[in-house]
Amino acid sequence: MHRIPVIALIILMLAVPISGFAQSATPSASPSAASGDFAGLVDIGGRNLYLECRGEGGPTVILESGAGGRADVWSRDLEEPEGERTMVLPGVAEFTRVCAYDRPGTMGDVNPSLDPYGPLFYPSRSDPVPQPRTAQDMVDDLHALVDAAAIPGPYVLVAHSAGGLVARLYASEYPDEVVGMVLLDSTHEDVWLRFQEALTPEQWEVFEAITVTNQDLLDAYPEAERWHTAPLADEATSAQVRQARKEAPLHPMPLVVLMHGIPFGDPFPGWPAAKMEAIMHDLQEDLATLVPNAHFAIATESGHNIHQDQPDLVIEAIRDVVDAIHDPSTWTSQAEAPIATSGDFAGLVDIGGRSIYLECHGTGSPTVILVAGYRASGRFWTDDLLQPDDSRQMVLPGVAKATRVCTYDRPGTYAEITEEIIPSRSDAITQPRTSMEVVEELHALLQAADVPGPYLLAGHSLGGFFARLYAATYPDEVVGLVLVDAFSERLETLLPPEKYEALKRLNQGGGTDTVFQMDGYGDVETLPWGGDNDVMREATAASPLQPMPLAVLAHGKPFPQSAEAPGFASGELEAFFRAGNADLATLVPNARFLVATESGHDIHQDQPELVTEAIQQVLEGVRNPDTWYDMRSCCTE
Repeated sequence: MHRIPVIALIILMLAVPISGFAQSATPSASPSAASGDFAGLVDIGGRNLYLECRGEGGPTVILESGAGGRADVWSRDLEEPEGERTMVLPGVAEFTRVCAYDRPGTMGDVNPSLDPYGPLFYPSRSDPVPQPRTAQDMVDDLHALVDAAAIPGPYVLVAHSAGGLVARLYASEYPDEVVGMVLLDSTHEDVWLRFQEALTPEQWEVFEAITVTNQDLLDAYPEAERWHTAPLADEATSAQVRQARKEAPLHPMPLVVLMHGIPFGDPFPGWPAAKMEAIMHDLQEDLATLVPNAHFAIATESGHNIHQDQPDLVIEAIRDVVDAIHDPSTWTSQAEAPIATSGDFAGLVDIGGRSIYLECHGTGSPTVILVAGYRASGRFWTDDLLQPDDSRQMVLPGVAKATRVCTYDRPGTYAEITEEIIPSRSDAITQPRTSMEVVEELHALLQAADVPGPYLLAGHSLGGFFARLYAATYPDEVVGLVLVDAFSERLETLLPPEKYEALKRLNQGGGTDTVFQMDGYGDVETLPWGGDNDVMREATAASPLQPMPLAVLAHGKPFPQSAEAPGFASGELEAFFRAGNADLATLVPNARFLVATESGHDIHQDQPELVTEAIQQVLEGVRNPDTWYDMRSCCTE
């Protein structure tokens, strides 16, 4: 049976899940939804909108669906129709009044496995109107509806996808009516501009065409809701919300921003998935700056339809906002609660006036802390930066199968995905800084987020230096180390003085000591090359590394600069690097040393499975010390 292809990535804008329930006749009802269960049509001045409300108490929660989505997306389990999950509308009705409605032209899709000969879709129960429409048209409808149906205010607006544009515009125009908000993978007003910048002209032409027009849908449902007009980057809705943000910004209120954790599917071949996911992540974090003390988190088990994938998470977010309206003292800054103690977490943590991005997954002890190299963000542990369209398992998700694991973005770090610079998700600070400041920042982050100790630290490059300095500063917290092609102050004594100075000049010539700006962000991370060697020597002299499982990995493929490095004979610099890594394996008895023959400096990107195994073996050595001494090598290639 032919069914309408709905293009899922239309993307933050089209959100029509599949319904497995038969369409019932729309009842007529008196236009009053002030109390009691209500489901019916409400006249808003010559035409009708379908509305349903349940529950008692205030504030009233208004559920705003994504583009094309009917009200039943909040009440019907479209993924597990025969299951017993509590969906958002009935779940919220247990603690306050909650309403949802059909915008004109929305629809519910049919689950063909349950109803193979049923209709192609369930149409909106509201009267049709000319399409396309803008967010302002929808705000006018919603305001007319709550007035006509006597829905008691004030309101908490909960909006999915493009519905977030409606909710935000409503809150800007009627600020006295809105006291809280929850945004679920909400469309950002600048998403099309950012996408157009990231795509080639040819890709943008394809994307714009499939976003603006879904001809199969219009042939089957001419009254279908339409948001978009070409040129997409200049559409009216985005301009309306952009202007409202500038001229009538949201007043302070409890706000939760939830983002999808499962990436979108590719709308067409050649779609730069990693780059576009990074853009969406940045824009979702920007939404969390709309008001002070907003909460941002990633729904790690959800695609775009978070209210269907993890309805319990959405219900809890709404409950938190409602509770904060009743008692503002319950609303904390994002880091004042034990947010990273367990479960999946990805968001900002306040460490005393500024925020650090933290991501944690998995369960178990000790907690592995992944410390990225110089100017490198946490994405080096989580994202495949070399083969973004492949399905390789990177280090953080691999380690999460064995224990709790976290990584974070230091200020001024970044990652590069297909030639696009993706800046740190943490607040920018003035650079340069010192290694001890980095260590104290990490300690403050782990304390503020209640990340449970003890810790197994895995550090790459200069991150290995930071990990060792942390272990010397907080020796009671660290029980294992993995050093991945780590920088060492011991190079200064391993190399003849003139060779060390040549190496220093080589690095400084590459800009290591130069503070420069990242467009749209601020200062790039900057520490003087080798400038904290004495700090490390003093710290390790006062607190030598205690015996613990330690694995040291060294690169096998030479640095590109090594072959013609000034002041070094051919191959000489690589020999010094190898000796420096081998020397790190003498820090404790029975340390493991391995050369990653298939890797350059970024071993965690070149051979993530090797780094994952090294961490897992150190982890096993921490949990069962006798096994560590039985291991003949760190890991296998």
